[in-house]
Amino acid sequence: MSPLDLIEHSAANSGSDADRELVARELRIGRIDFLNMYPMHWALGIEPTASGVPTDVNAAIVAGEIDVACMSSIEYARHADELVLLPSMCVSAEGAVGSIFAIANTQFEDITDVWVTPQSATSVVLLQLLFRLRGIQPKVHVLDAPPAEILAAGDRRAVLLIGDDALRARGSAALAKHVFVDLGERWLAETGLPMVYAVWAVRRDAAERAPEAAAALDRLLVASVRRFAAEDDAIDQAAVRFEIDRHSAGTYFDRLHYDFGINERKGLIRFLRLASEQGQLETVPQPSFVEQTRDEDDTLPITTAGSADPEVVRSSYLTTVGSSRALDETPEDDAHIERVLELEALGRERDIDDVLNRALDGVRIDEIDAAALLQSDRLVDIGQVAHALRMERAPSDAVTFIVDRNINYTNYCLTDCGFCAFYRRPGDVQGGGYLHDADTILEKIQETVDLGGTAALMQGGHNPELDIEWYVELFQTVKRTHPTFHLHALSPPEIQHISRRSKLSVPEVLGILRDAGLDSLPGGGGEVLVDRVRRVMAPKKTKTDDWLGIMRTAQRMGLSTTATMMYGHVELLGERVLHMQGVRDVQDETQGFRSFTSWTFQPGGTPLAKVIEAGIAPYAKHLPPAPTPFTYLLTQAVSRIYIDNIANVQSSWVTQGMKVGQAALMFGANDMGSIMIEENVVSSAGTTYRASTEDFVHAITAAGFQPIQRDTLYRTVKEY
Repeated sequence: MSPLDLIEHSAANSGSDADRELVARELRIGRIDFLNMYPMHWALGIEPTASGVPTDVNAAIVAGEIDVACMSSIEYARHADELVLLPSMCVSAEGAVGSIFAIANTQFEDITDVWVTPQSATSVVLLQLLFRLRGIQPKVHVLDAPPAEILAAGDRRAVLLIGDDALRARGSAALAKHVFVDLGERWLAETGLPMVYAVWAVRRDAAERAPEAAAALDRLLVASVRRFAAEDDAIDQAAVRFEIDRHSAGTYFDRLHYDFGINERKGLIRFLRLASEQGQLETVPQPSFVEQTRDEDDTLPITTAGSADPEVVRSSYLTTVGSSRALDETPEDDAHIERVLELEALGRERDIDDVLNRALDGVRIDEIDAAALLQSDRLVDIGQVAHALRMERAPSDAVTFIVDRNINYTNYCLTDCGFCAFYRRPGDVQGGGYLHDADTILEKIQETVDLGGTAALMQGGHNPELDIEWYVELFQTVKRTHPTFHLHALSPPEIQHISRRSKLSVPEVLGILRDAGLDSLPGGGGEVLVDRVRRVMAPKKTKTDDWLGIMRTAQRMGLSTTATMMYGHVELLGERVLHMQGVRDVQDETQGFRSFTSWTFQPGGTPLAKVIEAGIAPYAKHLPPAPTPFTYLLTQAVSRIYIDNIANVQSSWVTQGMKVGQAALMFGANDMGSIMIEENVVSSAGTTYRASTEDFVHAITAAGFQPIQRDTLYRTVKEY
């Protein structure tokens, strides 16, 4: 058995042994030998029956030589009558994918001839669709010579490279002078949707013969991807296996998404419809999926997709969050919703110019004004006012950033938040649960220091095994080794959990941890500070008054804090205003928040996303549309105008991408946040933007500002 068939690594296989035995006995599996498939097979522990490039695997499953494989999206569609899909796994990217390039010696719109690799049907169709969307139809040839030779032999030419060849082409001196067009980036620009390159398909006869095995394979694939993401050396192993440098491999995996969520399904259907319109596909199939089951001893949904039946989704969600009332609409909530809708209605009556002029004149706007701005389509005007106020409150052409990392010391958690794809139930080692020891955390801190970092944002789950002594010992150990390293650690919900676990008051906990080395508190766990919303998405978690109260206490004890808002899920637009109002009110009292950051809900792999998709969120008819980059920039601009007592507003590039993060600098932000040497929570939901110090410096300079590396307390570390 070759290393490619059963990859050898130090970690134990993920998933149930019973599932693995069932799948190995009942199903013949195919595998595409590309780097993007590596995480799904990394801990699968099942030897494939056939392997090869995409066209080889496509042909094998169509011919009935194998029962199941990850296959090209277009080939699945051409044979959909014979196939059903696994609901949880696909290979997709929202934007640049880094492994599918049209490499040209001219601009994309000027290409007249293109040589394509025969290895991937989907990429060839995608390229032709992108050409036709631009009104061009180059001649297509089969790639039969080295790309550099083809490009040198004539003008207005392009070569399509995919997979590992495309990854290596980026480092080729012979191709460096040419234009690299990432097809994923082009697709996003044309459609606004993720591109699904491959799906896991099962022959219909095999799925009918062994439905339990098909469902078990879906679980094993999810477990393998989760384990790959959790293992520190997994990317190193992938880089060695496919002979690609570690940085390139890491960047590539950052771009890939494996969760087959609602947006990915929309992207797939859009691609197939365009292919059909262009004559590349006879009919657009309505995908059918393998029915999911549950482990005998597990009450949680097994996969990230699940059933579309609203009652099944409702039951599953209530079990997940541990509350039978989480999705109820109560008389108390009815009254609250009526007040919020009235706030929104009053906002619609306000004159936007009057609101903006008053803000520019230094008059504090109220919550109705904020609701007016959030409902406006005048993004540019609101952004200009936000930027003008930013220049008053942070009067400098500098844009700051910090070099630090997120250290998630444990993902074991009792809270069962419906919006979280990161946590694991206590004891779920096979599912990727972990608790870092002090040595591991010290290694991460040392690496951060070696890279010029000054701090760590340290947060984790509500682990029932950890009492206050564990945190005291950890913080003291860190400070003995790195006395000046800043510990920006433990959000209000974690402080409350430690307080309850250790039977101490919140002030006692904060005092003990401050003396042990805690320097400041992050604003995590805020989500939307409205109890109605919090009962839906996290009924076991800290309530609004508790969150704000813990921050007040910390600030009065001399601990600096930050404030955040994670929106775009089950809250009304007016409830976003109530969140900002709560933060502003506390800041009026204490002046203890040094920054405010907002970002949009990342739905990938979360139970809450299924609730929203099924239309069963409480008061769904009153919820605003899903957030877009427009929503993000508008919300940030309004936060700068309305929360007039916090000097620093941070761009959330890590959820929006660097381009939107850069644009945010003209919509009220004066800080780019962290380069995020490590980030686990948002990336668990499939959003995996990454950046280096050089990327930040370039983005800030290109936007017309001076880059300044800061520390956690906004003191200058380095000027560029």
